Amino acid sequence: MTDLFSKVITNALIFLVITGCDFSKNNDDAEALVHKGLVGAWYHSSDLTRIGSSMWLGKPDVHWDVISGRGNSWSAQWEGYITVPVSGKVNFYAESDRQIIVEIDGAQALHIGGSDDNKEKCTLTMTKDQNYPIRIIYMQHKEGTPFFRVLWSWENHEKQVIPANVLGFTQKQADWWNYRKKPDPSAFDFSKLNIIPAQHHIVYGASGRYAGWPANNGIWSWGNEILVGYNLGYHDPDVSGGHAIRSDMPDSVVLSRSLDGGETWNLEKDANFSGTSVISPGFDFSDPDFAMRIRNDSYFASTDRGKSWQGPFIIKILTKGGNEITALTSRTDYLITGPSECLVFFSVETGLVEADYQDRSFCAVTKDGGKTFHFLGWMTENTDTRSVMSSTVSIAGDHLVSVMRRKHEQRYDDKPAFVSNWIEAAESRDSGVTWNALGKIAETDQGERNGNPPALVKLKDKRLCVAYGYRGYPYGIHMKTSSDNGRTWSNEYVIRHDGATWDVGYPRITINDKGYLVLVYYFTTKEHYEQYIAVSIIDPAELNVD
Repeated sequence: MTDLFSKVITNALIFLVITGCDFSKNNDDAEALVHKGLVGAWYHSSDLTRIGSSMWLGKPDVHWDVISGRGNSWSAQWEGYITVPVSGKVNFYAESDRQIIVEIDGAQALHIGGSDDNKEKCTLTMTKDQNYPIRIIYMQHKEGTPFFRVLWSWENHEKQVIPANVLGFTQKQADWWNYRKKPDPSAFDFSKLNIIPAQHHIVYGASGRYAGWPANNGIWSWGNEILVGYNLGYHDPDVSGGHAIRSDMPDSVVLSRSLDGGETWNLEKDANFSGTSVISPGFDFSDPDFAMRIRNDSYFASTDRGKSWQGPFIIKILTKGGNEITALTSRTDYLITGPSECLVFFSVETGLVEADYQDRSFCAVTKDGGKTFHFLGWMTENTDTRSVMSSTVSIAGDHLVSVMRRKHEQRYDDKPAFVSNWIEAAESRDSGVTWNALGKIAETDQGERNGNPPALVKLKDKRLCVAYGYRGYPYGIHMKTSSDNGRTWSNEYVIRHDGATWDVGYPRITINDKGYLVLVYYFTTKEHYEQYIAVSIIDPAELNVD
């Protein structure tokens, strides 16, 4: 056996000892098989280590792609029972271009891709209508769109993939693996969605290119003149669940501009948001053509509506005690409050979050045109839950409302984490010094991805409107409104639900001269499979029916 195979088997055995799972034959458990398929978890590494969240397998015939895969290096295991429809000798087969192990009735039956003693076929003597424990272990060691199949045959019955209706698992197994049932795309009732009319246009899209993440860059507007930033790279069709952008090709931040309120757009030159950070000379924030782009620990500034940029400038944030806050993970979110004064909403890695990301949002102020910044207050009270990528509006006076991307992983030592990703609102009534949570607005997936950041705007009728990408099925762009400054929110408005993969969203939002919402995000459809930058223009009057 190879070292990797030995490690995987060791990890699997340790897992069985810890969980106390019983994989002996279970003749009396037919009534207990209340779920179809197999249940288990995926792992962040290719050797069943660094357990992630739960994962369901309908039948053992899988082609991992950008929707179902988890990246280039990961693994998974599923357990349950297989009910045999015949008595006698049953042949089992495995096919895969990666590594899989199949255990039936507590013993290794099949193994492909991990050692010199591969077993692509085995024969077991089995009894009709008896439930036999089954476990499938999958390991992905490299990128691509791989597959695996587990098949069976017996006398007078040709070889076929093991069907879903003979696989099942118990409620006890479901509870152990923190299983949550996901929507069935083949049976989804789209009539239940509150779909809102919108004009959909393309900001940028080109064959072979990947455009994404407007929320990582920013949107700026001057009436009907709107500028948005996003990343532009090259599309990678050969991925297995990660972002479909080629890592071996260059990518950069670019800008697109609209002069007609968001209907048509022109690609501008590479923004060249790079370089060695220097001390800021300070800026006049009252300049009507001023714009600022913030990313991590530096910012760029423009005094000509983003046609040219100065920077990067060092972001130095000091606490009341004179200590400097470092390890910033910020994106663009700021409110100008005077010629040299601006509230800026940052995030920083704290090491206290129970998740695979460590951000926590906070508010700071600059009173010298952006030369220095001073910490005002944390925007969330709980330190174990991620908060990042805020979007903030001024209600009146010192009253602010912000919406943030939240994430929490309820972790266990020996079973999958229970992952939640959602949008949450908070308010401050003292210009960012203290903050109170207003509660959850909406979930942004079903716990399988990494959520999505929000975009917030105040409408002319004083309502708040939040937009966000939804990375669970059906993949799309959603909105909600609030008539009481973020304390309660409407039912969900669906702007679109035709996403081809989960890799969508990261919106930014503004209002044009007509008072229409201009919502920019990245998207992918069956007709336009390469990620592109989309814009939806929405009449706020449509957001009145719950």
